[in-house]
Amino acid sequence: WLRLPSGWRSAAFTRAAEAKGVQIRSADEFALRDGRAPNAVRIAVNGHVPLSVFEGAMLQLRSLLDNPPEQISV
Repeated sequence: WLRLPSGWRSAAFTRAAEAKGVQIRSADEFALRDGRAPNAVRIAVNGHVPLSVFEGAMLQLRSLLDNPPEQISV
C-alpha cells in the first residue's frame, strides 16, 4: 500500500495517475464489502516493463504526491 498524504483521496489520486499514464488501484477496490479501506492506493509492478518506463511512472507518482489538489491546513 501507498498511504496518501493530506489533500489526496484515493479515487482522485488514481484518476490523476491514470491521466498521466500510470495504472494504479484505489484501496477501496480491495476492501471487504463491510470493511474499511485506508486512504491509500495499491501499486503492482510488472517485471516485463522496461526500467525506464518504471522509473518514469514512479516520478509521475512522486510529482502527484508532492502536489495535491487540495491543501488542507490544520
